[in-house]
Amino acid sequence: MFVNMRKFQIIPPHLESSMAFAFSTLVNAISATLQPQEKILCFHCNDKMRKKNALIASFNGASHPVCCHGCLAVLNTIVSNGLTEQYLQAKANEAVVTL
Repeated sequence: MFVNMRKFQIIPPHLESSMAFAFSTLVNAISATLQPQEKILCFHCNDKMRKKNALIASFNGASHPVCCHGCLAVLNTIVSNGLTEQYLQAKANEAVVTL
């Protein structure tokens, strides 16, 4: 087996520590994304989402997590049209049916 030695380069000593730091930073970033994230449900559509990605909607005097700007817009539209009570009643009926 022939190995072309011109492809291998020796790293200068003054760059070794900065390359080691960059590599360790990359490994830490990758391992952080692979860690299990706390999941919560969207207040409107009940989709699972990472807690850190949630948007917060102020609805019926409380803060609720929502998964996207669409769900946030739906809740804002419900409030602005005075349909909060009907929405909450529909959610309550849905919870009974969905089990």
